Amino acid sequence: MTNLSRLGPYLLRYSWHLIPAEIKNTYWERGKHFKVGAYDEPGYILSTRMRSGSIWIRSLLYDYEILLQGKSLSPHLSEWLAHYSPQLEVKNSVRELELGKHRFSKQIIKTHMHFDKLQPIAGNKKILVLFRRPEDTFVEQYQKQIHEGFKPDTNAWTEKEWVQRKREIEALGIDRYAKRRAGRWRKFYQSFLEAYDAGQQIAFTSYESMNKTPQESFSRIVSYFDYPVVESHIEAAIANRSFDKVKSAVKSEWDDAMTGRGQTGVGQTLLSPQALDKIRSKTEPTLLRLKDLEDSNWAQLSIGPSSADTG
Repeated sequence: MTNLSRLGPYLLRYSWHLIPAEIKNTYWERGKHFKVGAYDEPGYILSTRMRSGSIWIRSLLYDYEILLQGKSLSPHLSEWLAHYSPQLEVKNSVRELELGKHRFSKQIIKTHMHFDKLQPIAGNKKILVLFRRPEDTFVEQYQKQIHEGFKPDTNAWTEKEWVQRKREIEALGIDRYAKRRAGRWRKFYQSFLEAYDAGQQIAFTSYESMNKTPQESFSRIVSYFDYPVVESHIEAAIANRSFDKVKSAVKSEWDDAMTGRGQTGVGQTLLSPQALDKIRSKTEPTLLRLKDLEDSNWAQLSIGPSSADTG
């Protein structure tokens, strides 16, 4: 159910819509592993491994939607981000999905699931697959999971169990932690490459491209998700989500844990050469295919400013 400490803001924002949203959420969360029926409508999915930049992309898209609504931006991590972009596998995502329908023109479903698990709802949706150099994601995952502010949104773990989990990760060490994830990373992205080859509507984009050419890369994402491309809004959203600005605006340890380092190449500086070589030997062929498809996907998109752009 809705956190009672936030009931006032919820009611102010959503009024009576909160009641049917809670009823649907209660129904779909009753021991159901996958909430297929709640996600049957056409739409959009952002799928990625953890620590590959999904919060950044979702926040940029959230800001873009807000600007299209004629509202002003805030550098803080929005408390309503999950209503614009619900995470499929997270507790209460159905409530967030239902409430967001009343506030936003689009919703971008975020998930860390393999395509195999998404297939029941994927047929009528555009999927954007976000990837990042695997060694960087593993280092960022390690640091996030030992961060004091991080605890996953689940009732499955007690506070004591989560503290123990952090200690186990720290004892494992960054090299072993990273090496153990190479196979999972490869399997995850291979599932989307196979779906792409089978005809599923999928585009691929990289964290590195967003860092190197943010305006061009974000314009492509905006267009792919069927928004009008307004260059002044692109520029404003990117400026609002600059790493230094967002990091200085954090309100809690949770916000700090979620924003990461905002860098590329961190794996190369923090992992041993032996660990780095092993990770790359397992992941490089998949990474090269993802990069090739990123280039070919976006080459087919012609992006121009919308007639609504007066900036």
